[in-house]
Amino acid sequence: MATKDCGDDIRRLSEAMDVLAKLVLEQRQEGGSLQLEYQRKIDALDRFINMILRLPKKDGEIGDWELDKMHFAGMLRDGIEIIERPDKKLACNRKYALVPVVERSNAAGKSTGKKKKNKIACSFCSEIGHTRAKCPKRIVYVPQRDS
Repeated sequence: MATKDCGDDIRRLSEAMDVLAKLVLEQRQEGGSLQLEYQRKIDALDRFINMILRLPKKDGEIGDWELDKMHFAGMLRDGIEIIERPDKKLACNRKYALVPVVERSNAAGKSTGKKKKNKIACSFCSEIGHTRAKCPKRIVYVPQRDS
């Protein structure tokens, strides 16, 4: 009889472990989907804020700012700062949410420098700036034949 009770205990323990494992797996899947949903919303918010920051100013110049993602993620955890400023047109105070921005790097923008010249010497004419395959003298060169 002791072996039967031991067998039942093992079976019940196994079933309980199975239920527990299924619950843990379900929680992980929910956590993963929540994290993906959170990341998707953060990316959408990032695109939206960067779109606003790129809008032309009054003088027609495009803004040179982009969202500071690292600082913004911390602000979302701690809470976004709200400030109140007077609105001259409505003669009341308006509330604004502050978002951290950084100056946009020039790597993403247009290049301001000139194109670097090629310093390869041609093996046919010894001029710098092109290779033998693109040598204009070689292309029009007609070898002289001995007659």
